[in-house]
Amino acid sequence: MAKQFRKLDQLMLSLGDKEASYDAGPALWTFPAAYQLFEFGEAFVEWDDQIETDRETVHGSQHATTSEIIYQSARFTYSEPRVRPSHLGGLAALTLGNLSASVQDAALAAYRHKILPVAATVDLPGIGLQEKASGEQYKYSGVRAESIRIFRNGAYWAVDVALVGSGTRATAADAFVTKLTGESPLRWLDTHCFLETGADISIDAAPTQGLENISSGTPDAIKSRLLDADFQWTNALDAPDGYAPGGDKVRTRLDHGPQRMGTIRLQLHVDAATLAAERAYYTGQVNTSIEIENKGTSVIAGGGAMFPGFDLIIPRIRLKPIARGVVNGSNAITFEGELYDDGVNDPAILYVYNSQATYLA
Repeated sequence: MAKQFRKLDQLMLSLGDKEASYDAGPALWTFPAAYQLFEFGEAFVEWDDQIETDRETVHGSQHATTSEIIYQSARFTYSEPRVRPSHLGGLAALTLGNLSASVQDAALAAYRHKILPVAATVDLPGIGLQEKASGEQYKYSGVRAESIRIFRNGAYWAVDVALVGSGTRATAADAFVTKLTGESPLRWLDTHCFLETGADISIDAAPTQGLENISSGTPDAIKSRLLDADFQWTNALDAPDGYAPGGDKVRTRLDHGPQRMGTIRLQLHVDAATLAAERAYYTGQVNTSIEIENKGTSVIAGGGAMFPGFDLIIPRIRLKPIARGVVNGSNAITFEGELYDDGVNDPAILYVYNSQATYLA
């Protein structure tokens, strides 16, 4: 028997084409409707179906004698340890849900995508997913994002996205689209980070790459002290409530739940002066804004002004108790907070710069 190597498997998501209605599946499996993702982790799509047996009833035997699949479901955690800008844009738009605007750099193939969380009463977008493993190819529909995590992974930025499908699945034979290989992963060393508090917090209507976009004054530029960064957003999908009579064992809806929320965590080098000031942000429960920006070193398109990367703006957090630690013999603190509503801005604003015109059209 010939071994089936995992590195030969393939994955395709319809990040360019959202479902017209839940579980309808994408209209097309060609680019730019579909993206073949690559250099991802080791997980497979999990069939986490609900099976019922007669084990707990009296039926004349000590052991179960029959079983039935009551509900079908599919789950998948996509991990990209060195995330590319085009992949990040699609995955973030899928998870946060609202691709608010896409701005083109002159007439060039370079774009800035503004991605926001959907409003409380708005459905998340759904997509399709195809996986080919050991020669077996399946496609799934009704796929929505449970959560996203954008974080440092050594020399690079990484992303994890948890996906949940309706349970609809079928064998497939669609050709996998060509990989987008013309861009580099996002590097940690290209990162900028700013912090602002109180009345000086002011979120720019349009961002400027490489500069701060959260202050009416002069925020703290903290990239020289930044050791680690981790942003997480969860949609708290109400997966158990998705089944209804007539649903043919699969979900007929998949809503985000009331516990939808985001968090941000930074780890920073610290000294006596910065610790005193920054601990006061916690003890005073001061409104704090954080901006994490990644700007590549070469323009996306020749002659243009946009660089590959992202700009994550958190307009308001209130800090949790500040944890202290030691990193390579030096004192460090952990800055962590839940995303708050400031009454004006979205709780998270993410700009992604890449060569793709749009997502989830």
